[in-house]
Amino acid sequence: MRYVIENLPFKELVPGIRLRAVHLEKLTVTFVELDPGSKLPEHSHLHEQISYISRGILRLTVGGKAYDVAAGQALAIPAGAPHSGEVIEGPVFAIDSFSPKRQDYVF
Repeated sequence: MRYVIENLPFKELVPGIRLRAVHLEKLTVTFVELDPGSKLPEHSHLHEQISYISRGILRLTVGGKAYDVAAGQALAIPAGAPHSGEVIEGPVFAIDSFSPKRQDYVF
């Protein structure tokens, strides 16, 4: 199945952070837009996650260690690891992959 990302419905996670999602049976891929200065509070989930940054710089803090992830870079986040995000240079566009599928992102 082919998708036009900008035509997918979006969900605002917190002010300034919007995501669109595509799902398979065991995988979710999200396309996330983060406005300059936006922050994603610390959280954790049962899903393994890989975050790829295609534009901007996002500071991802995983298990208390901060990583400045720039365009063209990715960061792997283990299942259950507490993590948060903060836009350092934005806007940021990120592509996140989650396994298993994120039911909370089905909308």
